[in-house]
Amino acid sequence: MSEIRDSFGGVIRIRRRRGLRNLRLAVAHDGQVTVTAPRLAPLMLIRRFLADQEGWIIDAQTRFRAAGHIPRVSPEKAREQFLAHRETARLRVDRYLTLLNAQQAWVYTSVTIRDQRTRWGSCSARGALSFNYRLVFLPPHLAEYIVAHELCHLREHNHSPRFWELLEEVLPGAAIRRQELREYSLLESGQEEQ
Repeated sequence: MSEIRDSFGGVIRIRRRRGLRNLRLAVAHDGQVTVTAPRLAPLMLIRRFLADQEGWIIDAQTRFRAAGHIPRVSPEKAREQFLAHRETARLRVDRYLTLLNAQQAWVYTSVTIRDQRTRWGSCSARGALSFNYRLVFLPPHLAEYIVAHELCHLREHNHSPRFWELLEEVLPGAAIRRQELREYSLLESGQEEQ
């Protein structure tokens, strides 16, 4: 798969398929444009096709935005945002780890801050804790919930009833925070900065 820039600076993916006769165009909910082209179609033909379809592309992206879908961020912008907030996330996680360790002695092997697309946090079988930098965009009590949740996985590596009982013991009101966290979209967190 290759990529080209559109006239607005966005990235358009180009997929080449053997046996395909016509160009195909798709716009995903996040605004990502993908052209599927015959394997030997010249780039000039693809660019002309995109220019002819520009109105349709803009209309589709506008409809998705109006429906509440968030446009995809360029890899450069995503990296820039991660680097800008990583240290703040680290300090916030460290603060909650210290507070929660004062109550119980948790044993973990490492703590990392990452740019994850599907998780607020994780805990490996070896005790490595990982947290999404986007927790800096959450209200503090929800960030604390995420840290407590992952710490509880050090003792209960699943979401069994014992896990939820432990989490409620460690962080009273955890069930309410869990419900509230569901209102936050992981990938929309921090998007207002762009």
